[in-house]
Amino acid sequence: MALTLEGNEGPEGADEALAASATWLNNRKLSIYGGSNEVQRSIISGALAKG
Repeated sequence: MALTLEGNEGPEGADEALAASATWLNNRKLSIYGGSNEVQRSIISGALAKG
């Protein structure tokens, strides 16, 4: 995926770059969500272990 300038029309590949950005951000969101779930489970299991 390469971006090249073509006259006044803007860069070629802008749509592909936008789609790739959206995919990357979505995957980042899922990673953060998964990590926060893991932290919550760890806190709850620690509290249950202490009784």
